[in-house]
Amino acid sequence: IQTGESIVIGDIGADAELNLTLDAAPGLEVKSLLCAPLTSNSRVLGALMLINPAPAQIEGDGVQLYKILVDALAGYTLNNRELQALKIANASLEASLWELMNSRNTLRSLFDSLPTSVYIIDRSYTMIAVNMHRSTRAGIKPQQLVGKKCHEKLYNRSAPCPGCRVAETLALGTNTTRTSREWLNNDQYIEWEITSFPIQEKNNVPHQVILFEEDITEKRNLENNVIQSEKLAAVGQLAAGLAHEI
Repeated sequence: IQTGESIVIGDIGADAELNLTLDAAPGLEVKSLLCAPLTSNSRVLGALMLINPAPAQIEGDGVQLYKILVDALAGYTLNNRELQALKIANASLEASLWELMNSRNTLRSLFDSLPTSVYIIDRSYTMIAVNMHRSTRAGIKPQQLVGKKCHEKLYNRSAPCPGCRVAETLALGTNTTRTSREWLNNDQYIEWEITSFPIQEKNNVPHQVILFEEDITEKRNLENNVIQSEKLAAVGQLAAGLAHEI
């Protein structure tokens, strides 16, 4: 094993270095032996010892033939070890894949359960993922939206929407917010607050953007009502002051 060379001992009695306690089986009379290293790809896996070989096996081409057989056995042993290691690695990979799929399903359920419209796009405005709320608004299944341009499928435009701040998010790596008004029938509308967040790579360069579209129509109406009430209160106070002066 140390030298990687075969050892042939034709007469045990003449070899003072041989330790029969270590190098022979108990109760077996050892007269001669042939020992060759199990070597594969320059790796010594062990050694194979042939006890009391026939004279023809340790003379002439016998040793070389034995070495060829041992090399074949070493190759088989190494392949078997690698196969077992591959099976273990494959089992670990399957476990990791199951955990990944379980996490993915959990995140997908959370993604689709959000009451807010959410979708992810890359630098070319191609949609990477779309949640159920946004696809329902568009009337198209999520899998039919993925891979399409957001402005084409969601807004029926041939170019990015006016006021879109995705390019700013990608360039600066910062969050941006804007509002957009979607007109309905009978002069009704929905006010949307669109917030974009950068998704950065390891070098801190944004490569994708996640967008949240939240309906703030009721919030805006409440704000307008408060402003109107404050205006009326101010007018009332002015009128009361004028009446008092009169």
